Amino acid sequence: MGIRFGASIASRVPVIGPWAVNLMLGGPIIAGATLSRFFALHVFVIPGLLIAFVGVHLLMVLKLGIKRMANAGTHRPARHLPAGISRADA
Repeated sequence: MGIRFGASIASRVPVIGPWAVNLMLGGPIIAGATLSRFFALHVFVIPGLLIAFVGVHLLMVLKLGIKRMANAGTHRPARHLPAGISRADA
């Protein structure tokens, strides 16, 4: 039932809607090709993309290091405390 909604939504995309539905369903109707495509998507494509993203992330950590990546524009400036108060007191 969910694939009907997905195909209906995809069909409303301007210009590439019919092409997107044909790609998604494997033809003009929901049939065996649809099942094969969704099986391949869930078993091979999605896990493959996740493994690739994790691999790229690990390579970046090994190459750049954790400290350099953590300080890439996201570091907050130090807060200045009023005179007479130390960081231990805060």
